[in-house]
Amino acid sequence: MSTWQIHWFFSRIIQLSTSIARRNGIRTEIVNPYKTSKICSTCGKEGSRKSKKFKCTHHLCKLQLDSDLNAARNIGNVNRKCYPVQL
Repeated sequence: MSTWQIHWFFSRIIQLSTSIARRNGIRTEIVNPYKTSKICSTCGKEGSRKSKKFKCTHHLCKLQLDSDLNAARNIGNVNRKCYPVQL
């Protein structure tokens, strides 16, 4: 497959999935995937990634997870708001 075909195909997938989501009342947004598999989805610190495994290097977190799952969680967390807990 040539480069233009790959870009066209990717663009078409985005168009169709966005259209289906909107028809069903689901909001969609394009998210930049930069570093999503290298940042810990639990604590937000940068960890290490070897092959398909992500390891958080923060001394309190130490999360170990599949790097694709970690990236998916980070993409899902993009628009979540954090509210301080009042005690």
